[in-house]
Amino acid sequence: MGVLGGQRTGFANVVNFVGVSFEMAARLRQMDLAPSPRSLHRRPGVQALFTLTVASLAGFVFVLAYFQPQKIFIDDTVKEAFPSVLSPPAVAASISPTPPAEGASSVSAAISTGVPPPTTGPAPTTGPALAAQPVVQARGSFVGVEHDTAGSALLITQPDGSWVLRLEDLDTSNGPDLRVLLSPTDSATAAYDDGAIELGRLKGNKGSQNYEIPADTQLSAFRSAVIWCERFSVAFGIADLQPAQ
Repeated sequence: MGVLGGQRTGFANVVNFVGVSFEMAARLRQMDLAPSPRSLHRRPGVQALFTLTVASLAGFVFVLAYFQPQKIFIDDTVKEAFPSVLSPPAVAASISPTPPAEGASSVSAAISTGVPPPTTGPAPTTGPALAAQPVVQARGSFVGVEHDTAGSALLITQPDGSWVLRLEDLDTSNGPDLRVLLSPTDSATAAYDDGAIELGRLKGNKGSQNYEIPADTQLSAFRSAVIWCERFSVAFGIADLQPAQ
């Protein structure tokens, strides 16, 4: 059964449970409002049962709405393509990135300047500039924190200078109010959300997906990508970002 089928089945079960509970409560209420002489001595018990049924139903609805345990049985799968060229520079050959400081990696220079490092090989001489493509500048593998998590995080530069965080082959648990963060800490630090920026709600707990990074983000300050549960302030998984080889 596919994901959609599982969602429909789970929703139908919830609807059926709520419907039966309301029907039971209504019948008990009718018994309570129109008691027979034989049932008068049972009235307190019927009233208590009615109250218990209503309280149980209210608690059940609260648990479904707040904790959302049903998501444990439902996977949201996303299959977004690798970022495509959005708007290549008009004169790509004229870009001259600032040379990196002595001892600095090309990825560090790219993050600080916002321009991908130059590729090796002969530069174009005449004619139009070569078609630029997105470049993976850093990557990391997810490890589980509160939930088993696998997959990769890629930090990608676009030809127009913008940045994208891509989650590839993500596999984690579903849960309430999951977010994608860029964090200044790594997997050795527990305070994953301190100083982090949010890139948006997690689109799916499985599959590949892209998240745009705000243009004014100082990426040199961030060291990891985090799957974060905002509802309970816990990390599901984290990927330490390292320069791509």
